[in-house]
Amino acid sequence: MPAKPDCFAFVWYGSKEVGLYDTLARQYAKFLLDSNAPVSALLWDCEGKCLAVSQTGEAQVTLWDATSQTAITVETGGREVTFMQWSTTQPVLAIATSKGFVFLYNRVTREKQTVVGTHTRAVRSGSWDSGDTIALGSEDKVVSVLTAEGTLVHAFQTRLSPSLIQFARYPAGPARGLSRLFSVLLGEQSVSIYSVDDPSDTLEISLNYGFVRDMTWADEKTLIVGYRYGDVDVLEVEMKKKKIVTVSSQRVFSQYLDGLSFSPKTKKVALAGDGAIRIISAHNWAEVTQEGIKLHPQIGRVAQVSWSTTGELLCFSTTTGYIACYSAWRPSLAASFLTTILHATSLSDLVISDAHNLSCSSSTITVDFEPTFASCGRHHCAVGAGHFVKYFSYNSSKVWFVGAGNMDCMLAKGASANNIHASS
Repeated sequence: MPAKPDCFAFVWYGSKEVGLYDTLARQYAKFLLDSNAPVSALLWDCEGKCLAVSQTGEAQVTLWDATSQTAITVETGGREVTFMQWSTTQPVLAIATSKGFVFLYNRVTREKQTVVGTHTRAVRSGSWDSGDTIALGSEDKVVSVLTAEGTLVHAFQTRLSPSLIQFARYPAGPARGLSRLFSVLLGEQSVSIYSVDDPSDTLEISLNYGFVRDMTWADEKTLIVGYRYGDVDVLEVEMKKKKIVTVSSQRVFSQYLDGLSFSPKTKKVALAGDGAIRIISAHNWAEVTQEGIKLHPQIGRVAQVSWSTTGELLCFSTTTGYIACYSAWRPSLAASFLTTILHATSLSDLVISDAHNLSCSSSTITVDFEPTFASCGRHHCAVGAGHFVKYFSYNSSKVWFVGAGNMDCMLAKGASANNIHASS
């Protein structure tokens, strides 16, 4: 699954090789794991610079550095890794084991902080907030709250085994005086909301549709709950008033729900189930029918669905090993000169045409990267990404490649044209 918009990591079942791919499905790097045990998690850090890999039954985590393209292992002392997750703001990886040991590894300093004594059985769930706090839940029915330095903030007992721990989303961090909230699924049929500052300040939600399949926060007070048999609730949490308001309740699927994912960037929820993926807008909690995806029966049920951090890509994997990634939206990319218009039509294709002569056929420019800027003049156009740019010449009937180089600067002249100076 993607962490940044231009990188994907895959491991094929039974293989020791981890492949790294760009958005055009081209492999640009790979590395080998120490064993061919099934991979249990693939996670990018918050900057997309380091990939963490854990494997079923293995006591170590493999970290691959995207800059140096080298891998190292972090040992846990001979106990199976049952949970890991990167901080959302720092280069800190939380690792937990089948014996309840917790390790906080800083990939920059390469220091490993060990936290013991809080949990006695396997840690199965956890979540970082937007700061430096992580909440963890274990099979011994204990939830702990730790800082990134390993300091224990709170630890408390729950009635049933905790899972699906999720922090509320605060777009700019919690406001002054506003308590940080997190939700915990207890025994698949009960959800409790806790405050980081005071775990005794608890709000339990009465659920209406049986077993919970997945849930996530849309913001600091809106919780989305998806049930196993296809129902979805959108709940507004008023912690101070100890009140839950149902904003939306709908039967999205007639048979089953496989998972859900929310994109804070686009304010959309992707819901997988009944051989399809449906999109719901958080602006009115109505389905965006034209953006749904119908899946072929042979690819199996969805095992995981996830948005990229930018919300541009929607990716999912299935129980049969099928993986797909859809372009959900793209930033507008276009340029013009007089009546000539250049605009992107896909991740790597642009079309150039003359608005004055609509009967004239358009020409397509295809590049081997995902462009982020474009410019055109009377007889030439430029397409690039980062510091790299490609130049093309064109006339009324065709387009041909001229050259490529590294861009030194880009100067905009007028309202409709850019002049790009580059050194090859």
